[in-house]
Amino acid sequence: MMRRPFHVASMGWAPSQAVDGVAAALRTHLASMASSVAAHCRAGAHAVAATQCRHTTQVLQDKDQQIDINRKKAVDVMRACFKPILPDQGAKLLHRVQNLPPPSVSRNPKCIDLDDLLELTHNTWATTSRNWRTHLEFLYARHANLYRVKEEMRFANDNGILSQDVILVQEERAKNYTLRDARRPLYDLQQQGDVMAQIMKERASMDDDDLHGKKRPELVAAMPFEAFDACIREIDPYVEENDIRRIFEDCKKLQTHRIETSFRELWVRHELVDGVANINQPADEEPQLSKLMRGIEPSFETTRKMKALPRMKSPKKRKEGFDVPRAEDPEDPHAAYFWYSKDFETSVWTPPWDPKLFEVQEVERDVFLEVCLDEFLLPNSPFGSLLDKLPTDLWPNAEAYLEQLEGGETLF
Repeated sequence: MMRRPFHVASMGWAPSQAVDGVAAALRTHLASMASSVAAHCRAGAHAVAATQCRHTTQVLQDKDQQIDINRKKAVDVMRACFKPILPDQGAKLLHRVQNLPPPSVSRNPKCIDLDDLLELTHNTWATTSRNWRTHLEFLYARHANLYRVKEEMRFANDNGILSQDVILVQEERAKNYTLRDARRPLYDLQQQGDVMAQIMKERASMDDDDLHGKKRPELVAAMPFEAFDACIREIDPYVEENDIRRIFEDCKKLQTHRIETSFRELWVRHELVDGVANINQPADEEPQLSKLMRGIEPSFETTRKMKALPRMKSPKKRKEGFDVPRAEDPEDPHAAYFWYSKDFETSVWTPPWDPKLFEVQEVERDVFLEVCLDEFLLPNSPFGSLLDKLPTDLWPNAEAYLEQLEGGETLF
């Protein structure tokens, strides 16, 4: 179908007049559209602002709204939570709950504000946990052995150097010393950095004895099984030997896991596929600990781990490769994996460490604290009612206190 050509002159207009008229009409139409759109935008903006204002007001009202808790129920809950673990069986805490002020809104004397109860619960637990940690730190320092580092640990490389764990020699008498970590990862290609900056940093860390030429030796504190057994028996003289060995095995598992985790953070394993390096780290699974001596019902996470519930795992997507320095020809068909360290700025085809050479035989302090806290050793011990005493007063006199407790005396 053919369209008839449009001639402006046929309408009685001159070409220039027609153009001016069309332009004027377009300007008028566009101005009208712009005014309408602006009006709609302003109306929409006001509506959105009003909605947000109502939402903000509702949130503020919900946030400021008080929640009343029955005072008698709050006392029962706090008694169930803290009576087994507090030295006075929670008598002072329950007295504080009974004397909390009523809510400021309802003024109901039979209720208390939920925020006040949560704050009291948090402060009580934080104080109790800090007190347990202080006692355990004192006991660890009391029983742990001191060692001098004879030879530092090292990682393997492609030049025939094998990995090796740290070699420690026990120190019988040590009075003036500083503690250090047992394992300081070393590598032959590690950059030393600015020598002058390192010297200035070491000098700034020296004390008066160091500046006068009497540098304190750096020693490692660790606890073998004999010292661990003596420490646990001081906490609870009635504990069974198989429980002590079980807890010690948990400590070894946890410490081995932490060592391997720190090594994996330092060395990232890559898989070479078609000349492209892809990160391929082995699975980092948490150690399965026993936790059979807990005096309080385990949490959900602990129950989940003990029952070994199945977990749904989504297939891992292969990460995009990136160019890194390579120790050998990447076309070598026998070199499927290599390890790259950002800190050392090097890569090796040889596994940097052999797990069989890093077997844990001594327990370090952080692991000791974590396992003992998780086992609730202190509140389940005969000295649970005396934990409000200072560690320097309680544990050197533990035998005398135990005789009095066995005689039926009340000491708290």
